[in-house]
Amino acid sequence: MNPSVVTPFVSTENHKPVGIPAGGNYFAGMEEFATVQCPFCGQSFDVAIDTTIASQCFTTDCEVCCRPFEVRAECENGEIVSVTVAG
Repeated sequence: MNPSVVTPFVSTENHKPVGIPAGGNYFAGMEEFATVQCPFCGQSFDVAIDTTIASQCFTTDCEVCCRPFEVRAECENGEIVSVTVAG
């Protein structure tokens, strides 16, 4: 199991996640969004970055041209320091 993926427990009685803060944001303080630009078609869109991981690399597909590209992110103290993309 990937330690960066958190699955909330769901109550069988009311089918709602258990342990969610009052504001309802389960990933509060863990997830930030960064705008990236597809290296192929130039389309900009947001990707979610887990700020609890200092250095991360993942592949995502462009929302327009559907080509996969690599996103690298560096985080410190719960904030995104840098985000780069490569085709």
